[in-house]
Amino acid sequence: DTDNAQNTIRIATDSKGLAVRRPSMATCEKSSETSGESTTTSSTQETASTETVPVASLNNKIRWSTIGALQNLSAFSLVNCQILAHHERGFVLTTLVKTIVFDDHVGTRQSAAQTLLNIVSPETAEVMGNHPGLLGALANIASSSGTKNNDVRENIATVLSHVSADIHAPMDCHIVLLNAFGRIAQRSPGMNISRGLASDLLRQACRPANRKAVARHSVLMEALVITAGTSKESRSRAERRGSVRSISSVDCSEQTPARATARDLALATLKVLVCEPSNINVMAPPTGGF
Repeated sequence: DTDNAQNTIRIATDSKGLAVRRPSMATCEKSSETSGESTTTSSTQETASTETVPVASLNNKIRWSTIGALQNLSAFSLVNCQILAHHERGFVLTTLVKTIVFDDHVGTRQSAAQTLLNIVSPETAEVMGNHPGLLGALANIASSSGTKNNDVRENIATVLSHVSADIHAPMDCHIVLLNAFGRIAQRSPGMNISRGLASDLLRQACRPANRKAVARHSVLMEALVITAGTSKESRSRAERRGSVRSISSVDCSEQTPARATARDLALATLKVLVCEPSNINVMAPPTGGF
């Protein structure tokens, strides 16, 4: 399996591009011996028909098939995922992100996004976090506007969420993760963050070692305060009562309550951050603050 993974990576990331190999004469002769003369003729016709396919169309099929091979390798073996994450100092990770950003073929983009999602695990999260520019690029895709990334935006947001579950202080990449979250927050309408991001930030805050870094990230704190302070007039009394119950039931040892909204989770995150005594002066200094 390891050899197959390495060989597929070599083909998928060949900087010189991919070429369709014609069947050798030996292959044709072997096919003729086992299946008769008609098989050899069929192989010749198939090669000829391949040569008539437009180059652009053929390249789309090659890239899709190759990224699909990486997706299959990443789906069934944790060892393969580790190989993919580490290969050539993250060259495969870069290739997958570039495919998502620049490839025009929907199937190839979706396959690349799914491959990244497959690769994420507790064993690979820090490697991905330390790869230069990776989390920032994923944040750009997850928060992009327009229709270009509709086919992959949800998967990429899930990749970031899964990565964040295993990146914590004092890892070097922890601030990189927070900056990536901050980039998404800044691109959120009015800096009102989504329920997914609010949930990720609550999970970060629930780990005591992370609380100082989160509370000192000005962009994230601003987004949390804005999201937590959304207008009461837009919510019914029943919804507000439900919010109170949701916040009071938040437990860092449990999953996020299903009824909790982004506002509820933002409030809960602020509540958890205050549990760190050194955060009090940061969040509510005498001269004002968050």
